[in-house]
Amino acid sequence: MYPLIETYPKQLLPVNNKPAIFYQLDLLQEYGFKHAYVLLPKEENKQSHLLVQKYLKENYKGEMETKIFYFESNCSEIEALKNFA
Repeated sequence: MYPLIETYPKQLLPVNNKPAIFYQLDLLQEYGFKHAYVLLPKEENKQSHLLVQKYLKENYKGEMETKIFYFESNCSEIEALKNFA
């Protein structure tokens, strides 16, 4: 994915003309989830965070409530999920 993710968040990279995150949110909604939490590393590019927030607010048309949480980038996503739960 490099160099694409250097300037653009990987969650929003297009897959079949839709942002990658769309497929995950769509699947969660299909299985009845009402809330989705998006975890992003704190030290990631702030512009990337703003782009993800903007996409969720302006372009995501699903019925789920989405919320962004940040985790320390020195831990893995699995550790972040454990700490989040």
